[in-house]
Amino acid sequence: MAIRIKDIAKLAGVSPATVSLALNGSELVNEDTRKRIISIAHEHGYIPNTYARRLAMRRSGMLGLVIPDIENVYYASLVRMTNNYAQTAGYGLSILISDNSRELEEKIVTELISARVEGVICVPANIPGSSGEIFARLTDATIPVVCATTRFEPGSFIPSVMCGLREGMYEVASYLFRRGRRRPVYITGPSDVYTLDIRRSGFLDAARDAGIGESELKIIELPEVNYAAACVAAQQIADSGGNFDAAVCVNDMMALGVVNTLSRRGFDIPRDIAITGYDDVIFAEASPTPLTTVRQDIDSIARESIALLTRLIGGLPPDEAGDIVLPTQLVIRQST
Repeated sequence: MAIRIKDIAKLAGVSPATVSLALNGSELVNEDTRKRIISIAHEHGYIPNTYARRLAMRRSGMLGLVIPDIENVYYASLVRMTNNYAQTAGYGLSILISDNSRELEEKIVTELISARVEGVICVPANIPGSSGEIFARLTDATIPVVCATTRFEPGSFIPSVMCGLREGMYEVASYLFRRGRRRPVYITGPSDVYTLDIRRSGFLDAARDAGIGESELKIIELPEVNYAAACVAAQQIADSGGNFDAAVCVNDMMALGVVNTLSRRGFDIPRDIAITGYDDVIFAEASPTPLTTVRQDIDSIARESIALLTRLIGGLPPDEAGDIVLPTQLVIRQST
């Protein structure tokens, strides 16, 4: 049977209140008594009831992490690393998946408010429109929020931690153009998704700076930014009769779909067409044709998101937090 505070008190010859103070490091207990209490607790394998302690302090000890898609390896990695840093900071982490749905985001926010989480890290859905007003409900309920991997539209007061999305796409597209690829197709998701719009601006700026006019560019907009959607786009590329010499994809999942589909259609990659991804997820190097891509430091995003969130929980005003923008890195492999 697990030992309780009142049992330790009887063994130490003190009151349960004194035991509680000693185990919480209070200076109201003299050093000799504190050491005796801690020794008895260790000897009998006492495990503190952190849930009860937090309840007494009116704290949940929990953070929320909202992501749009658990099947995307990028978000799965973000979950793992964020959980590690949350635990290090002394918090549990509740994972919620919006499945790229505004309706689910609304329900999730309601659940988080009801659960009295102490703070939330969110990745908004990759669909047209804004999630900013939805997640602002959390701040209205005095729950701090950090937007991770992207930012909300201009005008949002929710701080963010992200890599330079425009800069990363500009760098990988410029690399292709310098290598003589002048007939690119850009494969992306729906327009009016802020994250995707930022990346698209990097691609268009790189094309302009390379002397390639917008009329010479092909942009394929898909309803979703996943493997299956990219396979459909790749069929269009294959059916075009070799009109393109480069495919620039907004993430690695889509790039893998293009690589696999075009390879099955008889394309030699990269001789016939160069293909790039974005994110540098775990399979990018292990792909049948290893992917040239843009590395986002997910570990740093997770670490900085938790650090910023804990500062907000500690009282930092959101309008003083600002956005944290981390660098990206071009990773060149055999797909180009």
